[in-house]
Order: sequence, then C-alpha cells, then structure tokens
Amino acid sequence: MSRSILCLSDKFTEKVGSLNAKDNIPHEVEVEMEKIFSAAACLNASFLLPDSEEDISALAAKKPKQKELNNSATAHGYECPLCNKYLKTLSGFRGHTSKQHGRQDLKAYDHRVTNSASTRSEEKSNKVEVKKKKIQMVNAISRNVFLQFHKVRLSKSVTEAYSTLFNSNEFLESDFKNFKQVFILELIDQLLNQQCLHETQKSNIQQSELSDKDQSILFYISGFIIRACSKKCCKLTGEKKGSKMACIDRLRLQSSTSSFITRFSKWTIKNDRGGLIVQCDNFYLLIREFEMVVKKNIPSNICASSFLCKKLQENIMESYMVKYYSEKVFT
Repeated sequence: MSRSILCLSDKFTEKVGSLNAKDNIPHEVEVEMEKIFSAAACLNASFLLPDSEEDISALAAKKPKQKELNNSATAHGYECPLCNKYLKTLSGFRGHTSKQHGRQDLKAYDHRVTNSASTRSEEKSNKVEVKKKKIQMVNAISRNVFLQFHKVRLSKSVTEAYSTLFNSNEFLESDFKNFKQVFILELIDQLLNQQCLHETQKSNIQQSELSDKDQSILFYISGFIIRACSKKCCKLTGEKKGSKMACIDRLRLQSSTSSFITRFSKWTIKNDRGGLIVQCDNFYLLIREFEMVVKKNIPSNICASSFLCKKLQENIMESYMVKYYSEKVFT
C-alpha cells in the first residue's frame, strides 16, 4: 500500500505541475480542494469558535455571582479569606472563622478592609480558573476543527475527483483513499509546524528587545513567584496541599546542568537569602512571555486604563506563546 501511495504522490505532483489550473482541472477537483484549504483555514483563531450562539451558550460556563462589600461600612470592616464574607466587627470576624470554618489561627488585622483596600474582592474575582465547563468548551472547539478535515477525508466526491484527474486504472479505489488521507494529514502537520515556527521566531525577535539586566530581573522575579506560591500552599491541608505542592515542585530546576538562561541568574546568586528558588527553563520563558505581552499592550503614553487587570489578563491568556509554554510546564 505504501508503494502505491508513493507512486500516487509522484504522479500527483507531475500531473498537477503539467496542468493549467484554470482550463484543465475539473470543476469538482477545484471545489473539493477549496474545501480542503477552507478546512485548513480553521487553524486560524476566527474558525475556532463554535458553529452557533447556541453552542456557545451550551458550552460556556455560567459567570459566578460575586459578592460586593457592604457600602454602609465606609470606615472599615473584616473580610473572611475563606468565603469572602464581609463582617463589620472584630468579634464577628472571630466568631465567624471559628464557628463556620473551625479556624482560630486567622488574625483579624490581616484581613481588615478599609477604603483604600475596598477593591480587594474585585481583584480576587479576576483570578484565572480553569473549570470543567471551560475544559469542555476547549475540547468541543478541537473536535470542531478536526471534524472538518474528517469530512473531507471521507468525501466520496473528492475520491472521484482524484480518479478523474489521474485518469488511470492502474490503482485501486482504496489506493486513492489512502493517498488522500495521507495528503490531508500531511497538510495539517505542515500548517501546525509553520504556525509554531512563525510564532517562535516572532517571540525570539521580541525578546531580543529585552536587555540582559531586564532578563536577570525577570529571572529573580520568577524565583520569587515560586517561593511565594510555595509559602501560600504550605498553609493548606489534605489532598489539595499535596497536589498543589507537586505542581510547584515541577517549576523548580531539576537538573544541575547549565542552560542558556544560567547567565541571567546573577541577581539570584547575589541577593538570595535562602528563600528564592531557581526555576526551570520553561517557567522562566513563560514569565518572560508575560512581560512581553504586557509591554506590547501598555502604550508609551501611560494612563489609568493602561493597567486594567482584566484586559491585560485576557491579552496574556490569548497569547500563543503563553499557551505554548504553559502546556510544557503544566502538562
């Protein structure tokens, strides 16, 4: 079968090269090949949406309702870190945390909410959470992409068009089907490779704008992020603590061999007080991509709207290279 496919491939190249696409290629072939390249265009982000608004509403997660702070408490109050409930008095905070959550180690002054800190609950609502509905939506998008290719692979009209184009009885119909599937799969592979190559080259050009000093600072900040997450997760208990600590351990540098980012570790060596953690290469590259997206989306004429957390968060999470390095780090 592989020999037949190779023969068909050579013959396909020779035949198409000798034909005038406007005059000699059958109309059926033009139509079906247009379907193939239309399906290939689905790799663009605009095609990755569900087919209809009904699909979106069925797959998208419901936006959770967020509790607002009591506007009557203009002076100060206390916010429970476990359920975000607002409590007016110190005794109310202590009674709530001890009775409702069984926690007596929480200090009220650590969770005091004043006018200057009244936006804390809003900042918490901007956390990125990957929920089951969102995972289902991503899976549905992936199925929607490859469903279009699958339809072309099984299309009877495409097989007949190949037979008409070659105008030969040397090969069986099964050979045409096998060649068609190999050709389309190769097309998908080439498109994905080219997209990945393009985004990687663009990222390399952008990161060259960062000086070694900037990258050394980012290296230092990356280690601080891991250390801060580790301290926060140490306060947890049960299975949740084990899973989160295992995830954090994957961000650490596991090998003692030097890499191309070792030259950025001078800040860590000079300023470490036993608390910083040297991160793995991919996590540093992920943090560097965060920085590049922020620099790209904040204009030189800085204003208050330039630092809208929600907008910056969306831009960061939509970046191709952020998704690329996130998959390497967390999967």
